Amino acid sequence: CAWKNRDWEKVRSLCSSPSIVAALETGDFEVKMSEIFLAIADGKLSEVENLHAQTAQLCLYKWRLLPSVFSGCNAHTSLLHHFHRLIDLKESGQIMVETSTHSNGKTCPDLKNLLSAWRYRLPNDFDLISYWEDIFQWRFHMFTAITTNFHWAEQGTLASLHDRPWTAIRMAKTARKQGLQDVARLSLGKLTDCAMDVSDAFSKLREQILSYRHGSDEQRTGGLNLVNTTNLSYFDANQKGELFRLKAEFLESLKGG
Repeated sequence: CAWKNRDWEKVRSLCSSPSIVAALETGDFEVKMSEIFLAIADGKLSEVENLHAQTAQLCLYKWRLLPSVFSGCNAHTSLLHHFHRLIDLKESGQIMVETSTHSNGKTCPDLKNLLSAWRYRLPNDFDLISYWEDIFQWRFHMFTAITTNFHWAEQGTLASLHDRPWTAIRMAKTARKQGLQDVARLSLGKLTDCAMDVSDAFSKLREQILSYRHGSDEQRTGGLNLVNTTNLSYFDANQKGELFRLKAEFLESLKGG
């Protein structure tokens, strides 16, 4: 999807194409959702609330057309995912209003409650990884917008305005548990240039190591090398203990192989 790459010109072009306009006239809520993306990206924040309400109505209408939840039909799952995205989009509009107001005044907003809510509002662990990607990729866009607007803030203050490390690590954990090791490592790779505290740095390292645990002998050796080349001086006793546990697990695995 173009929005995942922040190709807003392409999104804008697609939204005005005859086929998409026709789909919108038939009540396609996904097309309407794209209009919310554009409103947020273009800074037309006054339009977000109205577009959100229209899209929610289209989703609710679609829900009413579905069979009973207890009928065994899986169509509800996809629609619930879109409701989840809608909530995030509405809050994203609110974030950008706060961001614009505070950035102009050279002050920083308090986004802790919202970022905390985003941590708890997640897809199910068993949901398709594409559902997770939809949610988290949009949040990454928001974190980028926030850091861009407050580039003048001190590093510590800026880090409190977004949740990029936790989000990437959580995505990696979900992908790993679904057996998608390459996706997990790709997610962690997004943190290459991201400032992190010791706790996040440890969580990232742990996920990197675990992504090699059930691989080939060569991959498991790579995981072991990650442990062996880590500077342990930054970590506390519990974190060091976990790394030694993982080292023992890899050594035992390689010995058994």
